[in-house]
Amino acid sequence: SADDLVEGVTGAANLQVVARDGQGFDERLVERVRAVPGVEHAAPALERRAVLSGPAGTEVPINLVSVDSSLAQLSGRLTRSFLPGGLDLQPEAMMIPSNVADRLGVPNPTAAGNVARALPTATVNVRGRAKPVTVAAVLGDDTIGPLEAARVGVMPLASLQRLAGLEGRVSRVLVSTSADQEPAVERRLERIVAGR
Repeated sequence: SADDLVEGVTGAANLQVVARDGQGFDERLVERVRAVPGVEHAAPALERRAVLSGPAGTEVPINLVSVDSSLAQLSGRLTRSFLPGGLDLQPEAMMIPSNVADRLGVPNPTAAGNVARALPTATVNVRGRAKPVTVAAVLGDDTIGPLEAARVGVMPLASLQRLAGLEGRVSRVLVSTSADQEPAVERRLERIVAGR
């Protein structure tokens, strides 16, 4: 469900600053949010609708979500693999759930017997920009639970920014606070964004 997908990305975040349009906002805002008293973690994210094409030309519409190490600190089920010592997703690489891989005909690079093969590739089209990407991991139920059924792709933030032509832009900042600080942090964030 959409709720599972949001929870899988946001994890412990209890507040967020969200762009009002597809152009997002300057990612320097993240540092201002992190400096707000009471903010425990703040993580940028960029999200875009995309179409992923497999080797045989099969297309699957997906929600493409960026990750970085600060997003992993929120411990969402979809992003916790990026904690130190976890998965290191290389630039221009993507993780997809097994249902998307199956539809595209993309083999799981970590499945038994695939270890010696080169990583599979797919083509991602975002905002009219098509680019080949490496499928670094296919995630199953054992890794991401019910999100395994989601139509989603995960890429590093900088890679998605370049692909979408949105360098230096993000679509949201996810924020975690302690429960007693949430109202005060929310008021401070409202002042920072000033209705924008």
